Amino acid sequence: MNYLVLKNKEHILRNIILFCSIGGFALAWLGVIWFGYIGVALTITIVWGIRGLLTYYYARRVKKQLDREVV
Repeated sequence: MNYLVLKNKEHILRNIILFCSIGGFALAWLGVIWFGYIGVALTITIVWGIRGLLTYYYARRVKKQLDREVV
């Protein structure tokens, strides 16, 4: 996350967090109904994992793009 902020790509990070928050809220709502507190715990774990993977993917993409611009 810090890499995107340092490279002035806060809008990418904002979109990732917004997407994960809205999706996580919907999943948590269903998780509570179907599985109770276990569903919410699984939802939080899944959403944080997705958020981490998306952040890593876009950070790598930004790094490659910036490396090409320098050369």
